[in-house]
Amino acid sequence: MAGELEAILSEINGAGKVEVSLSLSSDGHKTFASNRRDEKRETEESQARGIKKNSSEESRVEDLAVSSGAPVLVEERFPEVLGVLVVADGGGRAEVKERLTDATATLLNISPHRVRVMPRKGGE
Repeated sequence: MAGELEAILSEINGAGKVEVSLSLSSDGHKTFASNRRDEKRETEESQARGIKKNSSEESRVEDLAVSSGAPVLVEERFPEVLGVLVVADGGGRAEVKERLTDATATLLNISPHRVRVMPRKGGE
């Protein structure tokens, strides 16, 4: 994700070389499909003196659903972006800083206050 951002942001006029660091809430979450089979077995035994003995056994078998040799993905939740640091050659200029902040916030669908743009050492 950071690499894609760096490539896009470095195309902004005046940005120069760009590096991005993301702070994420987690690694995300993936849910895979499964095949579940419930089994129930009941037996009744007759014993001496007319006594009947009943027993039951229940089991559940759950296997990962596979299609073409790969698990079937049902849902994927991406981690929440907590903050972004953008270091750019042109990050010291106000208009470039604003463009980088707006672009980053838009691309990640986050509030601009979660984005910090800093000038690269020796940059413009």
